[in-house]
Amino acid sequence: MELYKRKEVSLSRVAEICGLDIENFKELLKERGIKILVPSIPVKEIDKDVERILES
Repeated sequence: MELYKRKEVSLSRVAEICGLDIENFKELLKERGIKILVPSIPVKEIDKDVERILES
């Protein structure tokens, strides 16, 4: 959990290290009062991805 709190590993990787699936690991974080880190993605980047998908 310390690796996750220090942003050294991703949520999925730390769940794997703990031997849990992501949902159970998120529940464990919640129980311990640790916030789930959500990466911020610029709106322009999301718009570009949506455009690429729609063009496909």
